[in-house]
Amino acid sequence: MTALMASQLKIFSTDSLEQEAAPCKLTLQIQGKTDVSVFLKSYENQCQTIQKQLPMNKKTETKAELMKEIGNLMAVSWWTVQEGNIDDLWSKDHLGAEYNCAVRYVIDFNTKKSASKSLNIPRDEFIQYLDTTPYHGLKEDFTYGEYLTRYDSKPSLVAVLPQIKTPRDSEFITTETTYAISIMNLHQGSWYSFVLNPQSTVYNNIENYKSTFVVFSTLDYAQNTLNCKTNQAKTY
Repeated sequence: MTALMASQLKIFSTDSLEQEAAPCKLTLQIQGKTDVSVFLKSYENQCQTIQKQLPMNKKTETKAELMKEIGNLMAVSWWTVQEGNIDDLWSKDHLGAEYNCAVRYVIDFNTKKSASKSLNIPRDEFIQYLDTTPYHGLKEDFTYGEYLTRYDSKPSLVAVLPQIKTPRDSEFITTETTYAISIMNLHQGSWYSFVLNPQSTVYNNIENYKSTFVVFSTLDYAQNTLNCKTNQAKTY
């Protein structure tokens, strides 16, 4: 392991999620210091979509354990893009139009061996979990929600989509569905009409927000509504 990679992993040295994401994180760090064609090739080699099957380490799990696994995948996605602090990641000279939204994780469930196969988690319960549960991946004290929206000069967002409630909202997360965690460019196109109320403070001050943020949604919503790109998915 190089000294640079070791320094990047000093907080996460025992966490396999950060270790598997480190090559992508390091690639994104150098995106403004190399030729575009070289960067894109490196990005596609090191930032491939990762497929995760839950539960990761045991046969059954509770709602809280499942939400923790998803929260950890969202947090490591945000860590990979340096909490949004990557200059011009989405510019035409770097990721550009082809990668205005990229799927970092595809999530499905091992229902054959898992007694938790019938778990259903309402959207509001998942959001409350993110907002109130401590995230222990950092030395600072943050909840998952606080970490996913932490900022210095500009605030960021985290989206759990779709926001419109349906009769099946009580089954927002169900082990019968495939989900995605994506990294998205806030400023591209009119996608945010699906996400934000046009009267909201965020919508009316969108230029004040960081351009990169994390999205949790069904895989179908990510691919067909948000046009997120799945890049040569790997399975872990």
